[in-house]
Amino acid sequence: MITTDAVTDAEVILSDDHGTLHIDREVINLDGGGDELRAELLQRVTTWARTHGRAVRVRATGPDDQDTAEFVVSAVGELQLLAAPATSVVDAAGVTTVAQGEAVVQPSVVEPTPARRPWDFGDDEAVATSATAQPLGRPLVVLVANTKGESGKTPLAVLLGQAFGSLRPGDVCVVDLDPTGNLAARAGTGRSTPTVPGLVAGATGAQEWSDVTKLLAWHPDSRMWVVAARDPESPEDGGSGHLAAGALATVIAALAKGVRVIILDAGNNERDVVFREAAALADQLVVPVRWDVPTVRDGAGVLLRSLYAQGHQKLATEALIVGTYPLMRRPNRGQEHRFRAEFERMGHQVTDMPSDGHIDQRSGIVWAKLRRRTQAAALGLADSITAAQRRRGAREGS
Repeated sequence: MITTDAVTDAEVILSDDHGTLHIDREVINLDGGGDELRAELLQRVTTWARTHGRAVRVRATGPDDQDTAEFVVSAVGELQLLAAPATSVVDAAGVTTVAQGEAVVQPSVVEPTPARRPWDFGDDEAVATSATAQPLGRPLVVLVANTKGESGKTPLAVLLGQAFGSLRPGDVCVVDLDPTGNLAARAGTGRSTPTVPGLVAGATGAQEWSDVTKLLAWHPDSRMWVVAARDPESPEDGGSGHLAAGALATVIAALAKGVRVIILDAGNNERDVVFREAAALADQLVVPVRWDVPTVRDGAGVLLRSLYAQGHQKLATEALIVGTYPLMRRPNRGQEHRFRAEFERMGHQVTDMPSDGHIDQRSGIVWAKLRRRTQAAALGLADSITAAQRRRGAREGS
């Protein structure tokens, strides 16, 4: 709960193409417009809050000094949109009013929906009710894996990162563990994206989250951090496939200084040292399949049996299965029905990521260009993952 004595006030003045953030005697210039400007503002405030360990309440003023909006970023980077006066925080239970240092819960009041403003960060109702947006006690590590290629691992990892980023801006990092992977290209961060070996090398000296962010790539539209597997311009760079034992734990520890959701895009070799370490560190396994024999029986089946044999029974049995559908390669419906029934019989939750022409372009995936159905499916999957994590936490705490 945010109280008045734990909040640093900040003010931002926005115009159509730039802004100025005033926070604790610092003045930070913001460039760009629209979504880019909003994303940079949120990233700057989130980084300041985590670095200083203090919540920040931001009052945003529009171009004509007429419209205002307010939001709070907690000391661990959780976003809380304020739809009431600055002394109130809206959460899923209603309006929590801070009065004389005590939290008083009042019934929710339905207000008329205001016009969209340049600093609106998303759907207030979705942020308030989604399990994904609620605080996490510890970092959530999600492993996206299938031992067969062309199952849709990397696009699914990017979609998950964007879904989490839309409700937890700046609180998610997607990491490429496939030495031949193209996560940076699909995430849209380009060939200069910092790499996993670089993060491992720099993590030792990174005392604060602000130090870690220098080893990551920030994507303002997706509101997520990205780490590539290797430098495509450096042939001698072996990438994430050549990490020493224990290196992945170093990566997770460094990222945990500032984010609560870490998504690992795995390679295809379940016997690889890095893959094994990823399985040992993961809280949730997500397995994409194309509903064909290679990605289901030769891919998902082999992966789940291998993880079970390695001692990761819980990870294997609680894996989420996600059907992926390229536009030009529709599955055999009878075969899909049989495979789906088999997974459900084994106790797996099965969901689908609908076909989307934007994903099939094999270029950078832009959240705003995805079909509504695709966005909804990605957000639903993020909610399922978060809900499963909360159930595990409740069981462990009981």
